[in-house]
Amino acid sequence: EQGASKVDDYLIIAISSEGTVRNGPGDTIKMELTKILKGEYYNPHVSIWWYKLDNVNEVGAYLKEKLDELVTEYDCIEERRGLGLMQGLVFKKPVGEIITKALDKGLILINAGTNIIRFVPPLIIEKKHVDEMLSILKTCLDE
Repeated sequence: EQGASKVDDYLIIAISSEGTVRNGPGDTIKMELTKILKGEYYNPHVSIWWYKLDNVNEVGAYLKEKLDELVTEYDCIEERRGLGLMQGLVFKKPVGEIITKALDKGLILINAGTNIIRFVPPLIIEKKHVDEMLSILKTCLDE
């Protein structure tokens, strides 16, 4: 089982290998979230990740800005769609060849339909990772 909660400026995600993330019968995730943030919560069967939401919002805005720049720079791209870190570029042509070229260069991209490249990076992404991804993508578009 898995679940997520928001505390202050953090998103906390918990996943259990035992099939449950519960403190009692019928309770959904009600773990001591402050203990998680302090590193005081331990359960060998539960994996926990937490993300500072300010960083997610900041990098999401940066990704949007950089993808919008690509739309104006390349005629083969129609538009950018999405919110936050969930973004997509709509192309005027099928994207299979672009995705294959990117994979050959170490960048994993996912399509949504035949003409959209979807971007759903991990929540720990930083601006430098966006820059690296865009550098590889531009190389593929220029070939």
